[in-house]
Amino acid sequence: FRVMAVRQQHKDDIAKLDFGPDFPDGTMCLMNSEVFLLLQHKKSLAQNEQDLTNVFNKTLQYVQQFSTFKDMQAVKEVRANLARANLKDFEIASLGTLCPTTSEEAKALVPSLTHMDDGELQSILDELATFKKV
Repeated sequence: FRVMAVRQQHKDDIAKLDFGPDFPDGTMCLMNSEVFLLLQHKKSLAQNEQDLTNVFNKTLQYVQQFSTFKDMQAVKEVRANLARANLKDFEIASLGTLCPTTSEEAKALVPSLTHMDDGELQSILDELATFKKV
């Protein structure tokens, strides 16, 4: 009961990047493309495909379908470019997964970005668009 009471007292605030006690500082957020590459690698290491669970396969299928970047080099460059823009890990993962095209859309989807100048954010999004799969 104590855990439930603590969670009820804490109000998550995504605009402040406060996700509550389940996500302490330092928790890494991943883009769908990163999850896809990790799961694809795990699948390649599996001795036989029957060792992979139904949940694993469905998750792999989902992130494969919704991954914007399919190769490791593009994923690394996207993360590095977004990190150079001094974005927080959650913002990097969100922008890299959602790939908004305008600063207005980005701020609506990722409220913690509202402090950014529209021109600066648009420049980041334009650069991000150059990495999208064809």
